[in-house]
Amino acid sequence: SKDKDVQVPTVTIDGLPLEVVDSFICLGSKFTRDNSIEAEVSFRISRACAAFANLKHFFCGHSYISIVTKVQIFNATVMASLLYGCESWP
Repeated sequence: SKDKDVQVPTVTIDGLPLEVVDSFICLGSKFTRDNSIEAEVSFRISRACAAFANLKHFFCGHSYISIVTKVQIFNATVMASLLYGCESWP
């Protein structure tokens, strides 16, 4: 690809070069070399799916917990995982 032709400057700390990677996660957001939002959105969707999967037994069972409380838990966990950092997405 054209990204392979680009000369990346070498950054060193205490004489050791830093590794160049295609993507990394920092403060809960995924960053890619090409700054594409698709990777971040896919990462957010996978995080929300994992949050829901962890709470699926809670949502399906526990009939003594009201729907209102379940919706509040869903919004606080699943939706928060999905929309984390979305205000800075292009």
